[in-house]
Formats: sequence, C-alpha cells, structure tokens
Amino acid sequence: NWCKGKLKIRGKREDIIHFIKNGLLPLNNEIKEDYGNGYLHIYYDDTCYIKNTYRGFIPHLDVYLSEDNHTDPFIIVLDSEFAWKIKADQLLDICKNYHVDMKIYAYEKGMEFNQHIEIVDGKIIHDDIIKFDDYTWECPDPSK
Repeated sequence: NWCKGKLKIRGKREDIIHFIKNGLLPLNNEIKEDYGNGYLHIYYDDTCYIKNTYRGFIPHLDVYLSEDNHTDPFIIVLDSEFAWKIKADQLLDICKNYHVDMKIYAYEKGMEFNQHIEIVDGKIIHDDIIKFDDYTWECPDPSK
C-alpha cells in the first residue's frame, strides 16, 4: 500500500539544491542538470529514494529553479510515495539537516486514510491521520 501525495519543499535555493543532490538517491544513473534562460533545470526520469526514510520515493524529478536569488524562499512540488504511511519524524530530520520546510497531504487508498504533515522551522506543525467512514464519499480525492 502506497501513501501518495505532493511533497512541497520550501527553502533557500542553495538548500533545496543541496537536498536534491544529497538527500535523494537515484535508483539508476545520475540526476542531471542543465542551465539556461536564467534557470537551473534538475531532472531524473526514473525513481529517486528519499534518503533516511522508510521506503519514501520521488517517482519522477523535474525541477526548475530561477537563478535569481531574490526570490527566496523557493518552493518546489514533487510527486511522492511512501510505503504504508509517512513518518513525520523522518521528514523532520531531513528538514533539520537541509534547512528546509516540508508539507504534504497524502492519500492511502488501500487502507483508506489521508495523512497531513507540515514541518516549519524545524518543528512538526501537523502530523495528522485522517480516517473516513466512507472513503469514496468523504475523501477529497478517493481516486488517488
């Protein structure tokens, strides 16, 4: 069973780049990057493991970061999937290590629950499991 959602990462440009290059482990080949038109494009067409998580993955990496440092904080949004459920304490350690904030609202269709996690300034703001009496009717997007 996979808990899937959009993982938002917020921080300084260099901290986000540091997380991508050191906090993600590509399962095949290497993460690639290109520069052009004022942007850094970081991409990987296969799955990346999120280091120090229990089976957390980014199935496809495609990030554009402006080279203009005046747009801090940067926010990137990544598709993500975690086995069974997301462990907020693991994301907290990642946030502290890379000096970023994270937020995710994820769906676990098999066991019929949603999970909401938000970590800001090294503190867990939300770590909620949302259960439903009728997943198909009550869940915001039961197809996920």
